[in-house]
Amino acid sequence: MRDQVLPNINSPFPHGPQGYAHLDIKPANLLLTSEGRVLLGDTGCVSRRDAAGLLHSPAGSPLFMAPELKRRGVGFTTAADMYSVGVLLAMCAAWHRQTGRCLNFLRGNLPLPDYVPGPLVDLVARLVCAEPGERLTAEQALAHPFLRGVDVSKLAPVRPDVFSPPR
Repeated sequence: MRDQVLPNINSPFPHGPQGYAHLDIKPANLLLTSEGRVLLGDTGCVSRRDAAGLLHSPAGSPLFMAPELKRRGVGFTTAADMYSVGVLLAMCAAWHRQTGRCLNFLRGNLPLPDYVPGPLVDLVARLVCAEPGERLTAEQALAHPFLRGVDVSKLAPVRPDVFSPPR
């Protein structure tokens, strides 16, 4: 999980200059290849930034939606996807199938359990900030102590040529 999700978050839709956001990052949309690589699937909520750099089509699953997506009529940025990654990490680290506990964590009423390593607690906290401008970018998250040392080149998705004839 920690070695694959963030490096591949930009796989189907690079955020940076292209300005796309997936807007529905959650466990059900992570696809595992036979080589053990994680891909991001279900692109039905993908949105592209406007000329001002904002997105205007909030979508996704409520638990994983960044707070700014829930404010009607307010533009938001691709930082919304990083919030979803933070929720995903919290769910995987502590609360698989325990939506209520994760909601309490996101509301500030429950800390991550003591068995979650300190660096992961810090990473999650930096990803689920209420203010989008305070969230880590994918590049900053990869440089975080919890993920430092991950060889991203081994995690990059392989895009098979779907039109090549079978051998």
